[in-house]
This record gives sequence, C-alpha cells and structure tokens, in this order.
Amino acid sequence: MASETILFSLGYLLCAICVIFPPREFSEGGLTIDNIFSSFLGSEDLHFIQHHIRRTAVTLIIHALIPLGYYVGLGCVSTELNLFNFGAVTLPWRLFLLGALLVASMAVAQVYYWHKGNWHNHPIAKTLECHDNRWFAVASDINVEFCRITKFTSILGQTKVYITDSWVIKVSILTTQEMLAVLKKCVIILSTLLNSAHYFFHVLLLTVPLFKVSTYDVHIAHQSDIHLTLAQADNHAISHETMTPVQYLCITVRSIRDGVHPFDIRLNSTDYNDLKSKLQAPIRNAQNIVIHQTLSDKFIEAFRSHVELNERYHISPDTELESCIGCMQVTANIKLQKHCNEPAVGSCVQCYCRPMWCLECMGKWFASRQDQERPDTWLSSDSPCPTCRSKFCMLDVCLIVID
Repeated sequence: MASETILFSLGYLLCAICVIFPPREFSEGGLTIDNIFSSFLGSEDLHFIQHHIRRTAVTLIIHALIPLGYYVGLGCVSTELNLFNFGAVTLPWRLFLLGALLVASMAVAQVYYWHKGNWHNHPIAKTLECHDNRWFAVASDINVEFCRITKFTSILGQTKVYITDSWVIKVSILTTQEMLAVLKKCVIILSTLLNSAHYFFHVLLLTVPLFKVSTYDVHIAHQSDIHLTLAQADNHAISHETMTPVQYLCITVRSIRDGVHPFDIRLNSTDYNDLKSKLQAPIRNAQNIVIHQTLSDKFIEAFRSHVELNERYHISPDTELESCIGCMQVTANIKLQKHCNEPAVGSCVQCYCRPMWCLECMGKWFASRQDQERPDTWLSSDSPCPTCRSKFCMLDVCLIVID
C-alpha cells in the first residue's frame, strides 16, 4: 500500500535524524551510539583518544547503514514491492539498493583504511602527529590530563568542549549552519515523498549529504600554539532549559601548527570566566562584545570593590600564609576582623580564625548564604564565617598586607 510506504518512510526518516542528531530524550534514555556500544568503545575518562577513535569509526558505519536499513525495513513492511526479489524490482529501487550498498561499502572501506597500522591513518591520529610524530605519546599525555578533575568542561547540545592543562579539545560539533542544512534537506525529502511518484532514488541522493554535516573527527590543539578570538555573541530572550535570558559566545581557535585546522567553540557566557581561568592564552575581543555575567559574578565584582575600600590587616613578613582552602589555587589573602561597629555592638562578632580564604572564595561563600530571591539585600547582609560560624558583614573583610 502506498500509504504504508509513505508512513514507514516518514517514520524511518524521523528515526534516522534522531540517530544522527540524538535529542535530549534519546541521550537521557541511553539511546545513543556511545551508550549502545560502550563496551566496545571503552571508557572516555580513562582512554579519551582511543574512545573517540573507535566512536568516530562506529558512528560512520552506523550512519552509512541507514539507507540500507531503510531498504530492508521497507521490504518487510511493503511486501508487494518485492524488494527482496532483485529480478522483479523496478529500476528506481535497483538504483537505490546499489547506492545504499555503495555508501555502506565506502564507509566500511574508510574505517578499514583508518584501522590499518593500529589506527595510524585516522584523522585524530593525523592531528596528533602534527604535534609529535609519535602520536601514541601525544594521546597518552591527553589521556592523563583528561583524567584530572581540574579540567574545564562545557556541554552545549552535541558540542563538548574540554580544556585541560595543555590542550583545547572539541568533540561532536554541530553548528547552527549545519542544523539548518539538515532541516533544509529534510524539507526537500518530505516534499519529494509527497509529490513525486519516483521518489526512491531521490531519497538516497538527499540522505547521503546528511552524513556530511555529522562530525567524525575531534578537534585538538595545544594551548601554547593557539590564538583565541571572540568571534560573536548570540543573545536570546529566554532559554528553553532555564527559562531565563541567555547569551552564547563563539570563540575561534587558531593554531600556528601546520595541519591543525581552526575551529570554533560555543559556550554559555556564564562559563566564560571559568574558561579564561583555564586557558594560557588571552582571548582577543576585537569587536568589544559585551559579555553577560551571572548574578554571582556581578556580586563578586561588587564584593571585591567594597572590600578594597576596607581597612587592611597587617602581618609581619615572616608570617607564613597557607593556600586558600576553598580553591587551593591561590594564597589566602583576607582576614575577618570586626570593623563595622564597636566590639560589643551589633550582630557581628570578632572572628579569631587565621587567614585561610581568598577574596573570591569568601565572596562566593558570602553570596551562597544570602536570600537568593532578594539579591538587592546581599551587600547589606551578614554571613557566618565558613570556619567558625562567627557572624560578619562586608565591612569586616580585610585584605592582608605584608609590612
């Protein structure tokens, strides 16, 4: 029946798009290539490079089998088409089958070529060879750094960005332009299905280019070799995830090494400061793009400016300061000392803890103890000391000065 053929074609097309570009529901339900073939792909956390080499190979084969799967599935649903009797199949279906077999064969041949020499010909291995002829050694370094919990991670849709101590990595990129190209192809396919009696061969011709917008590679660049440029910012009045305004930043990464192609990373503006803190190179903002900050970031700036106006806490040069116990990255540089009122006046009390926190971590702690629904009261409120729970206000936070 023609209706069964059209319904199956539309359903299969929808499933194919979900396989190539899995929506959140598929990802949460484990219906992705990464989850289904997890035993073969191995652990991404332990063997990052090897995992993605296998993942790209499996992904290419699965995507290339989609046209052939359509032919087999339709042959089971619409038996009157006699798709399994090659002698009785019409010319359009013969062309479709030959094309589907050709696509699948080319994918298998490509993966076989990649696999020769222990994946030596894979694009990821070729990218790593730009940094060192022994790509296994580079892969080992990346695997070690990826295991560390200090790496920066940003996941936006199907795009994953990782910043380790030495590397900038982008995985599974799907740009807006590529998504629009996919939607355009889908519209053409649907119109062809509905308006053409000989749509079979057209479906193959239109489906094959869909594979080109899916990523079968991982972009990797060494931090010491890159220049970063803030290319553009997309502002949206509301986010479908948080139902609040959101800004997305696009940063272009260019490497000075031959063979390492430039790429873009896209992330939420709220992750921008964390990204900068992990990068070794500065991000050039030639277009003077205004970057939206989170409420917490805005408060930290206000907190810092107010504390800089407070009295200083003086210590002798032989006093040894420890690392901040909040971030363990900078030396403790503030001391809580009551200055807002007389010692016995007000709710604030003297804190006798030794300096153990940096200004930024203390600001984050102060903000976390406030009424999140009333940010206008934060600056005038108080907070318990994170160590001894003695109450203090912003006037009691003193920067340390070594005499």
